[in-house]
Amino acid sequence: METKLLRAIASSAQPMVLQDPQDIDLFHALAQRGLVRGECYTTASGEQVVAVHGPTPDGRALLALENYMSECESGQRPVPQRKAACG
Repeated sequence: METKLLRAIASSAQPMVLQDPQDIDLFHALAQRGLVRGECYTTASGEQVVAVHGPTPDGRALLALENYMSECESGQRPVPQRKAACG
């Protein structure tokens, strides 16, 4: 899943407005997965615009997991040892 837009939303200090059709499509895909919140509007000229409120707790958790995995893969963080399964 592409999380570039999710990262931009999470790092934005202010609400975002999306007007690019590709960004709007990505927003809808993230919203369907419960990762972002926002409102869709249609302007008087018929353009679709999205006012993005921000990431959901699940969206922030996904980004934290991706950051953690990236740090483990790059050697910045030790990889935790798996515990043996109980019987």
